[in-house]
Amino acid sequence: MRNALYEVTVVSALLAIPAIAQGQRSAAAGGASATSRAALVGTVHDDRGLPLVGAFITLPVLDRATVANASGDFRVRGLPATLVVVSVRAIGHQPVTRTVALQAGREVRADFALTAASVTLLPVVVTGAATVSDPTTPLDVAAIDTD
Repeated sequence: MRNALYEVTVVSALLAIPAIAQGQRSAAAGGASATSRAALVGTVHDDRGLPLVGAFITLPVLDRATVANASGDFRVRGLPATLVVVSVRAIGHQPVTRTVALQAGREVRADFALTAASVTLLPVVVTGAATVSDPTTPLDVAAIDTD
C-alpha cells in the first residue's frame, strides 16, 4: 500500500511539471516584457543652464542609480510602472528630490536644475613616518620638517 501511494504521488508530480513550467514561462514573459517596463530619462543642469557632468541620479527604493553624461543626460531602463522618488546630487550643488510617476511601456522625462551651494568639507589629515635605517630615502631623515 505504501509503495502504491508513493507511485501515485510521483506520477501526479510528473504530470504536473509541464503545466507548472508553462505557467512560469508565461509569467516570466508577462513580467519581463519590454513594453510593460518603464524608463526614466532626463537632463541635469545648473541654474545657468549648463549641463552637470557626473551628477549622481538615484532611485533609492528601487536600488537603481546612474550618472549624467557629458551633456547632462541620463537614462534608466527596465523600471516598474509605479511612483518613484528620484534624488539628484552633484558636488557644489544643493541636492534635489522629486517624486515621478513611471508608466508602463513609456519613457518618462524628468529634468533637474540644481542650484550652486557652498559646501564645507572636513579637513583631511595625513600623517607619515620614516625610519632612520631606510637606505632608499634620498634625503637625510633628520632634515625633514614636521610642518
